[in-house]
Amino acid sequence: MAVTESNKDWFVFRTVVESPFYEKAYSEAHMQTFRNMMDAFLSYKNEFDIAEGVEWWEVGEFSTYLFPPFGVLVQDVTQKGSKGYIVYQNDEETTGKQIQEFEKKVEWWINSCTEQDDPDMLKAMKIYQKMSKELTYDYEALAEDSVKDVSPYRALMESSGICQSFAPAYSYLLMQIGIDACPAGGLSSDNSTAHEWTLLKLCDKWFFADVTFENTDGGNRLFYFGMTAKRRSEEGDYPIKVMNLGECNRVWGNDMKINDDRFDCLTEIYEVRKFSYDSENIIVDGLDLNNQMMSVKIKYR
Repeated sequence: MAVTESNKDWFVFRTVVESPFYEKAYSEAHMQTFRNMMDAFLSYKNEFDIAEGVEWWEVGEFSTYLFPPFGVLVQDVTQKGSKGYIVYQNDEETTGKQIQEFEKKVEWWINSCTEQDDPDMLKAMKIYQKMSKELTYDYEALAEDSVKDVSPYRALMESSGICQSFAPAYSYLLMQIGIDACPAGGLSSDNSTAHEWTLLKLCDKWFFADVTFENTDGGNRLFYFGMTAKRRSEEGDYPIKVMNLGECNRVWGNDMKINDDRFDCLTEIYEVRKFSYDSENIIVDGLDLNNQMMSVKIKYR
């Protein structure tokens, strides 16, 4: 279904996104501390409250995933007892302009490919495919002496980066539309390759999606969308037990059931041509390996 003129700008930026995943991985107190920090940050204040029993460095582990500009606009955060103190990179006016630019870019990512009435699953698929096509993999950033920015902020603002840019960028866009998500990562079984992808929740089930693999394969398929833990392990040789879910060293691959295989049928489509939906299914039309049109249905009810 095409994005029409009447509803193409349905989405409005959400300043603070919520993540039940991180709240469960840490605590409600950690999430409240994050919200306190954001309240201070958006008012260009230096001081905010840190909840009892919370260490700031723990909140800092996921702050750039819940607000990608954090690592660019904030120079440092320190803690003294129950207070946190923000040191900004720039003055208030410059910081405000950068936030506005970020808001517009996030709205563009979502409004340019989705419609308000799309089921959440279809929105997730459309954003995934748009990112898979729009992003440019920065191979130079892999050099040992590289000091290039590989943050999710760069992926969203410049459409460039590497896996550790793309995975949290995609999860952030999903959280913006109310889908719980986070980056995930792992090492290949021989410890030779590190990689990041995305964990997302649809229909009360968890799935993996890999924008990076899709992007470097050309971005025309949905081959790596909605993977089970087993298929994720097979596609890249990443052992399930050492998959780091949330990239926070708190939740691992064996801690969650990621075994719903409803998206496996997407591997049959070599080139996606059209999305649509009925009362129960997302319908994906495209070409198979023999260049013949085919259609698959994925239940979202």
